[in-house]
Amino acid sequence: MILKFLRVSSFVLLMSSFHGFCDPEVSTSNDSIQYYLEQAKQKYQDNFQEALVSTQLVEKIAVKNNYDDVPEINFTYASLFYVNGNYSNSLKYFLKAVSGFKNHNDVVGESKSYAGIGLIQQAIDRHEVAILYFDKAISLIEDDKFLLSSYYFNKSISYLELHNLRKAKQFLDRSHKFAVESNRKGVLHKIQNRKAQLLFLERKFEKSK
Repeated sequence: MILKFLRVSSFVLLMSSFHGFCDPEVSTSNDSIQYYLEQAKQKYQDNFQEALVSTQLVEKIAVKNNYDDVPEINFTYASLFYVNGNYSNSLKYFLKAVSGFKNHNDVVGESKSYAGIGLIQQAIDRHEVAILYFDKAISLIEDDKFLLSSYYFNKSISYLELHNLRKAKQFLDRSHKFAVESNRKGVLHKIQNRKAQLLFLERKFEKSK
């Protein structure tokens, strides 16, 4: 239960609505796709099965209307499997989402997908690899303060796990800056908790000298 809470807590920082793809000639189908994707996002934290059904409905609509590449669907599948602890399937769908977003020239979606892969690596204690993926995500959206607050926060967590307290503090401070500028109160709360953890570790390190 605790592990699931940590996965959800990390992913809440990443999940936010996509603008979606737009085709004025198929607006009804597009509206249905966006509706069910939104349903999945609302349910992914506490009802995996219902969220999965909503995502499968989206996929059926996409296939019926010959949409062969809707990266938001793959991203949503990846998100669901991540929160449910199924990292193998999550990684598979994040990689598909990266490819799809690249094809659509959607750098925000591509960036979020790289960040999702970073979260998977972080969850299995591959923190050096996680940092590389967070850096990929950051490089694509250097002006998006909302997302940067999440990315730097998650990057700082990996540095904490690697016991690199200097870099952990550096990226926590950077996350704090962007969280303040984008008014992300939830992120600010999480940053304060991590700063308290960092301070404890710093004092413990000083005493061990």
